[in-house]
Amino acid sequence: SSLLLSTTTTNNNNHEATNNNNHEVKTAVIMKPVIQTEAKPGTTRATSIDVSKVLCGDFNYPVFIGRQLSNTGKAAVTEHANLMCRNDVGISFNKYSGVCEWKDDVIFLWVNIDAPNAEVKNEFLNDGKMMTWYGGSRMKSDSIAIQKLLSLGRKATKNELSEKSGIILWCRVYDRVKKTFEAYGCLGRLGYHSHDDQLHPIKFVWHLLDYDILMNVGIEEGSLFQRIMSQ
Repeated sequence: SSLLLSTTTTNNNNHEATNNNNHEVKTAVIMKPVIQTEAKPGTTRATSIDVSKVLCGDFNYPVFIGRQLSNTGKAAVTEHANLMCRNDVGISFNKYSGVCEWKDDVIFLWVNIDAPNAEVKNEFLNDGKMMTWYGGSRMKSDSIAIQKLLSLGRKATKNELSEKSGIILWCRVYDRVKKTFEAYGCLGRLGYHSHDDQLHPIKFVWHLLDYDILMNVGIEEGSLFQRIMSQ
C-alpha cells in the first residue's frame, strides 16, 4: 500500500483546550491518510501484461494497431491482451470506467466515437496526430487513475518507458444504422500533450505515438483509424 492523499478529520475526544477567559474550545485537526487498497487477485489491476505483446502478438511488428477485434465489447479487448500475454482469460475489470488499469505501468483508455447523446465529444486534432479524452465524472486531479495517466503519459512522450509499458488507446464507433457499437479497434500508444483539471470532467489531449503506423494501414486493409478520419 502507498500513501496517496490525505483528508482532515476532527477528533472531539482528545487534544481539546479551553480558554477560561472566553470559553473558546480549540480542537486539534488530525490528518487521516487514505490508503490505496491492494488489487484483488483475478482483476486487471493484479495482472501483468506486456504492451508490445498486446500490439504485436507473436510477430515482430504491431499488426493489431489500426485494426478492429473480431468480437465486440470491452471484455474482448481484455481477453485479447491476456491471450497475447499468455495469461488466464476471464479476468475481471470495471466495465463502466473509461480507464482500465493493469498491474505495473499499463493502462487502456476506452473511447467512443459518434456516440448518441454523449455528454462530451472526443475529437481528433492536427490531422489525427492528437486526440481529446475526458476523465470520468468521479475523477479529480488527485484521483489515482489521473495521477497514473499523467505519470505514464509524460514518460511516454519523453520516450522514458520500456516497450512493455504505456497507455493504449482503444476506440469503437457507433453504427447509426444498426444502432449499436462496433468492435473496439487499437489505435496504439499515447503520450501526454496537455490537460485541464479546471474542467469537469478533466480534459486531456494525447499524442498518438503510433500515428505513422496508423497511416500505413489502409481502409482496404480494415483500418479503423483511416475510416474514422475519412468521415
